[in-house]
Amino acid sequence: MKLALDTNAYTDLARGQPQLASLVSGAEAVYLPFIVLAELRAGFAVGTKCAENERVLTLFLGKPNVLVLYPDEATILNYTILYRQLRRAGKMIPN
Repeated sequence: MKLALDTNAYTDLARGQPQLASLVSGAEAVYLPFIVLAELRAGFAVGTKCAENERVLTLFLGKPNVLVLYPDEATILNYTILYRQLRRAGKMIPN
């Protein structure tokens, strides 16, 4: 199984939520979109546990099955296709 974590899921995982920890530990791959990484680090920067949160995140990112997702040409193409389909259906992507 492959998983992608959003900011809330990572936060729950870092806080030791057992069901999520079990899912993540058994996953073939765990993806963290770059924007989630940015949101986490921005939150750490204004929080009271910045160093500890960064340490935990660094350990997580160092696992061999954890990958950060960055946009590329395929991302742009997929967005374009999805945007067109939703626009034609009258359902826009919210900002």
